[in-house]
Amino acid sequence: MTIIQEDYTQLSIVVNKFEKILEGISNDFYQQKTQHLPEIKMLSDEIREEMNKASREQDVFRDMEYIRINLEKISYAIKSKVTRRVLFSKWAVNEMNVLISNARECMDKMAYYVVSGDGETGKWLKERSDRCLCLCSEYNENRRNRSKKGACYLEASTIYQQLLDAFQDIFRHINCASKGILANIDRQGSRH
Repeated sequence: MTIIQEDYTQLSIVVNKFEKILEGISNDFYQQKTQHLPEIKMLSDEIREEMNKASREQDVFRDMEYIRINLEKISYAIKSKVTRRVLFSKWAVNEMNVLISNARECMDKMAYYVVSGDGETGKWLKERSDRCLCLCSEYNENRRNRSKKGACYLEASTIYQQLLDAFQDIFRHINCASKGILANIDRQGSRH
């Protein structure tokens, strides 16, 4: 089944809201605050409503729903980190910086990709999300090693793992969505 123009419009709205959510997540993580949580929740609810208007037969929309759910998980993990005053090691903070910035860059490219249908951008998204999935595996191994050495407290390790798992799912679904849109472009010959 091919994606029609109305579906691309819905995708564009959803991806733009994902970008705003990631901006709030980024600000809350760096500032050790939860001030953006109400806005993130509101945007997530709006996305859910937008998704209900979209075609349910499209795998791309299921991928977007999973991205939404995992962004919520990230915001709640950050809330736990902040309210419980859990500190991350400098390594864990640096790793989260990499994942947050890559997620934001991927959403920026996804927004362009949905509007333009540019095949090169789709390929970039697939390659970048593949790379980020490898980073998630590497960071998980780093977390295990820090825990074994006693360089990471159990609560910090648990919250970090929640964040890492959510980012891994996000990158997996960015990968799937970009492949789905690319396949649709190949079937239709162009995005429009």
